[in-house]
Amino acid sequence: MKQKLKWLDPFTYVDLALDKYWPVKGKEKTLAQEIGYNVIYVVSAFAFAFIIYQAFAFALSTSSPIVIVVSESMEPVFYRGDVMFVQGIPAENLAGTLAVTSQNLFEMPFSEFASASYSGGELQSIEIDGKSYAQDPDSDIIVYNSRLLGEQIIHRIFLKIKANDGYYFLTKGDNKKTNKTFDQDCGKVTVKYSPGTDIVEGYVLEKPCIDLFPETSKEIQGRTIFRIPAVGCVKVWFFDDLPSLIFRHKMPDSYYSSGNWGIC
Repeated sequence: MKQKLKWLDPFTYVDLALDKYWPVKGKEKTLAQEIGYNVIYVVSAFAFAFIIYQAFAFALSTSSPIVIVVSESMEPVFYRGDVMFVQGIPAENLAGTLAVTSQNLFEMPFSEFASASYSGGELQSIEIDGKSYAQDPDSDIIVYNSRLLGEQIIHRIFLKIKANDGYYFLTKGDNKKTNKTFDQDCGKVTVKYSPGTDIVEGYVLEKPCIDLFPETSKEIQGRTIFRIPAVGCVKVWFFDDLPSLIFRHKMPDSYYSSGNWGIC
């Protein structure tokens, strides 16, 4: 069985190729072979990782089939360092409370077409065209690209909106300590134009938020379908925590904010 299983290891084929085209003569490798073998193994590892990632991308119909959780915003469902597998799915098939409006919502800030109701500081419902909608607790958790932050966000759908110009989504993290409002709650958004032109230079936000506008199907990478706990901790430590320690002299804010850090 062990002999059969080795053929599933891609490095078996690297070893065979090295034995055939660059065999070790004598008992030990030469210095050139030591260096060369290590370089080949490192390059092969990156190549195999790329191939496997692309295979998952093809099988799951998304350009981001594997995503690592880097914040506490979805606790206790996900934790920092969890690896999430993502499946691409048409926007209309994503699960969530459905609202319908005849408005066009493309690049329209939330405050211009809807309002939110809170109780005890927690979001309760969203009102559009005179109708109130509450979140379905079993709605899909999706991965989307925040245009404001320039990074991927893994949050649950709060509201799925069928507008005149397509489907849009309002999203929110499950962590009640850190995510009391929804991602697109920027308050009043004022457009800043270049002097003397109608060219948009930027936006002035009334309060911090994760994204300026409701998410379109273009921003959504897919829904989460499978979780492997803690496997991504190394990535979080070296690409998030370590840079923060070096440049800010402290851990990222997300490390302290929830109190339920998990393994990472």
